[in-house]
Amino acid sequence: TWRFWEATVTLSPGEHALIVRVQDSLGMVQPLQPADVWNFKGYMNNSLHRVCVHINEGT
Repeated sequence: TWRFWEATVTLSPGEHALIVRVQDSLGMVQPLQPADVWNFKGYMNNSLHRVCVHINEGT
């Protein structure tokens, strides 16, 4: 089941990677890298999602 969520974070100026990783009720977590679940057709690739952001000085 998909869950919408949000978070307010304070980041210092510079480059940051925002990474989301989920855990289910059994304690199972997403693989860290796509290579951990790689297959020829790309099925079941549920590895971590990363978004790189740049925070400017004074924002």
